[in-house]
Amino acid sequence: MAEASEAGSGGVAARPLPDLDDPILQGFWEHTAKHELVVQQCESCGAIVWPPRPGCPTCLSSSMTWMKVAGTGSLFSWTVIHHAALPYFTSKTPYTVGIIELPGVPVRMIGDVRVAEGTELSVGMPMTVGFETVADCTLPYWEPSDAGR
Repeated sequence: MAEASEAGSGGVAARPLPDLDDPILQGFWEHTAKHELVVQQCESCGAIVWPPRPGCPTCLSSSMTWMKVAGTGSLFSWTVIHHAALPYFTSKTPYTVGIIELPGVPVRMIGDVRVAEGTELSVGMPMTVGFETVADCTLPYWEPSDAGR
């Protein structure tokens, strides 16, 4: 896991970042850099695979490709983190992590959920993906869509 320090943060812990060269996840990060959300799809049997793996759990093929999916979904569940597991997140607490169910594919993604103060989350709330670039990495996050506000 790489780290990026915040400019001018004066001693604030570095943000943990994913390994962009990880052979299994490299394609995912290449797509997020273009503000695209993707999941794996098996080229042999067509199965949708998430989280990414080196091969298909359905037919055991190693022929995997990346398939663009809608940058929308619905909030399946969430939790509010009050105690940081890593030093960087100490100043970020409390923060919300959610499970977002994507439409049309059997996928639920876990990710950072950003809400305006006073916004109440609810199961089924429409969500939209956003992207934040930190150092040389583009990280996806989720926020309520306009339809859900």
